[in-house]
Amino acid sequence: MLEPYIRLFINYADWFISDLFLLIALGTGLICYRYVYGGARWLFWLLVLSFFVELLLIHYAALSKNNHFLLNVSSIIETACLAGMYYSIIMRKWSRIFIVVSFLIYLSISIYSFEWLRIADYMLGVQRLMMIVYVILYFQYLLSELKVDYLMGHSFFWISAGALLYASGTLFIFLFVKITFGNPNDGDFSWYMHFAQAFNSFFYITLAVGFWLQRREIQLEQAKQGYKLGR
Repeated sequence: MLEPYIRLFINYADWFISDLFLLIALGTGLICYRYVYGGARWLFWLLVLSFFVELLLIHYAALSKNNHFLLNVSSIIETACLAGMYYSIIMRKWSRIFIVVSFLIYLSISIYSFEWLRIADYMLGVQRLMMIVYVILYFQYLLSELKVDYLMGHSFFWISAGALLYASGTLFIFLFVKITFGNPNDGDFSWYMHFAQAFNSFFYITLAVGFWLQRREIQLEQAKQGYKLGR
């Protein structure tokens, strides 16, 4: 019963490295859950949903069934959660309107042209571009408001930096997905997957760092408030 899964792990053990970082990020989120609020809560649910999607991907792969549609589902989940996060933390009317409108357009097109048997590389490309724009909007908001004294200690700075590198790096990868799947003899699919998983792993690391830093930020704020009350 477990033989297909064991064989999959033995043959493609290095493909499970990003899953390890997913578990680390999810575990960090659980440990810091009482301090995870607002925009970060969207990221926690992103990790939860990504975990279940990953289990289904492994199940289909072990049974040698097509699982490409799950990658398209994962893209929609990522976009929804990141759009929700940036909508929660960017307090600008026009930026929020842009986030809502762009997501609804993306969601409508994704559902209408959903691919069951292949990766919708063009929609993945659009999603990565949307992520990059969302991050730029947040950085612009962060720098203009000047509410953060130390960027390197700010949770959403790390999360956004990870999202930016993940989106820009995997955008390059998915530009070649169609060529790779359409002409498997012309390219090395494993190389592309390892490259994409490296960016996934980095993104999960920054999410874990973000959860931990948000916990620290809230604890410091609570300590300051306690000090003021004590005085």
